[in-house]
Amino acid sequence: MQTETLSFRLTACRELMESHPGSLRIEQQVKTIEASYPDDPGTMLVFCRSIIETTCKTILSDRSIEIGADPKFSDLLTRTRQVLGLEKPRQGDVDEVTRKNLGMITGGIGQMVEGLGNLRNSDGSFAHGADAYAPLLENEYAEILARAADAVIGFLFKSHLAIAKGQPHSRTRFGEFREFDDKVDLEFGDFLVFEAPLRASEALFHCDPQEYRTKLNLHIQEERDETEKINIISGIVGALVRSKS
Repeated sequence: MQTETLSFRLTACRELMESHPGSLRIEQQVKTIEASYPDDPGTMLVFCRSIIETTCKTILSDRSIEIGADPKFSDLLTRTRQVLGLEKPRQGDVDEVTRKNLGMITGGIGQMVEGLGNLRNSDGSFAHGADAYAPLLENEYAEILARAADAVIGFLFKSHLAIAKGQPHSRTRFGEFREFDDKVDLEFGDFLVFEAPLRASEALFHCDPQEYRTKLNLHIQEERDETEKINIISGIVGALVRSKS
């Protein structure tokens, strides 16, 4: 059965696949989870853990953080949460009550993933030493765990990309900075090699990645300076308006 005909889909993971077409390992895991529903909840459970693990390793590798040869599942998630600063929301003006409640939510991610890891060991298709006649995990639990894993992956990776907009990570993939790519393409246009049109931004990315990163960082700094200038002007205008009222 083709994945496209299945009614069960991991929305956030598929969004990630579309924006990063080279993520073949995630694509394989997603398709396996979707194809396993509803007849094989044990396999769903195993691959839900695997895809979260892959996401954490990808984020840490993007940021040149050593993860060792065989890191523990819980340690991977903890380090990923710390790197992304999930314990402290990026908005500086969040009140204490909201901050506390958001902390409970991000902490809940850890509890969910820990439970998923434990279930994988006891109830997954490859559970360690399971009794041959032990009951399998019900479909309803497998589905909610799969959807929760999908939400966690979307949250982690979107947080990762949001931070990268202000400070590109060490492993950059083409297509993550579309505003910059569009600017390069608008300035230099496409060019032809035989009959094949090539985008200027993509050619620069693949042929001279160091120059691509240099110009990208310059673009980000210019955007940051422009935003700061607008904020200063807005503050001055606001002060003048208040002084006249």
